[in-house]
Amino acid sequence: MTDKVFTEDQRNLMIWCLEQMWLDFNPQEEQDAHNIIELVSKMTDVVPVKEVAHVHRRKDMDLL
Repeated sequence: MTDKVFTEDQRNLMIWCLEQMWLDFNPQEEQDAHNIIELVSKMTDVVPVKEVAHVHRRKDMDLL
């Protein structure tokens, strides 16, 4: 399976859903969820960020 079929947002949503149910899982289900997370991560096309979303520039008020 070398094809990347999920976007990073899709992967994050699937992991979030599993995490929401984690407390209800028995040990076998926890292992299954962990395996799913690993598999989904391998099948995810992670796009590197081209530029920083926010840059903090110091102002005089930061020195207070």
